[in-house]
Amino acid sequence: MTLYLHPESQRQYEQLLKHLPHALLIIGEKGRGASTIAKELATTHSPVVQEIVPEKDEKPDPDGKIGVERIKQLYERTRSIVSSARIIVIHDVHSMTPQAQNAFLKLLEEPAPNTHFILAAHTRTSLLPTVLSRVQSLDLRPITEEQSVTVMNDLGVTDAKKRAQLLFLAAGNPAELTRLSDDEKTLADFAVRIADARALLQSAPYEKLLIAHKYKDARADILRVMDMALQILRRTLTASPENQQLIAALDEFLTARERIYRNGNIRLIIARLVV
Repeated sequence: MTLYLHPESQRQYEQLLKHLPHALLIIGEKGRGASTIAKELATTHSPVVQEIVPEKDEKPDPDGKIGVERIKQLYERTRSIVSSARIIVIHDVHSMTPQAQNAFLKLLEEPAPNTHFILAAHTRTSLLPTVLSRVQSLDLRPITEEQSVTVMNDLGVTDAKKRAQLLFLAAGNPAELTRLSDDEKTLADFAVRIADARALLQSAPYEKLLIAHKYKDARADILRVMDMALQILRRTLTASPENQQLIAALDEFLTARERIYRNGNIRLIIARLVV
């Protein structure tokens, strides 16, 4: 399997191929491939890999949780002695309940011989400090634009418009780029939303008010448009970090986005951006 990693993340990954710690946490926002990298790393070290995923109503579900009973069962299973490396991959570990995390601490504090844990998560904010202090971390950086181009070449994406859309939408997340390459509905929706985002930034006041009217009853959609506008502003600001007009515009859009998120009147908030 081809893994697409930022050069710095690749350097750390290669070190982990040589030596796997007792407990490793791989952090990468959704679409960056943390779970894929965790499983690939595990299988290079051992043919015996056990995977744990979130569950809902006792069935695998990415929107579910990893509860305390799953961890207690895991503790019992890892007490047996094995002669070769035993690796346990826990996917979406950020979904682990606080009770489960406290139970998991026992596994970290009482390591079984030849047993390693690889944890994949989108964020570390929901993890207990006591858990974080006992794991080594690999933070996955977004891949470079050059690497994203390589991914698209490997996927056979040749259409220039589609490539530009994928670069913007995936934002350096290779797994998301791969998923979106076959999602024509999302790409078509993106074309509409990005046009509206650019209009909010660049069009005359009347056109901006038309957009406010268009999304007056579609809060989730206008939030996506605002996020795209913010992404455009941030990229432009990176090229001109001293531009005070851009800084002011970014601040205004962030404030407007927060007000809309908190159920503010969409048309009124967008109208305030116009004047």
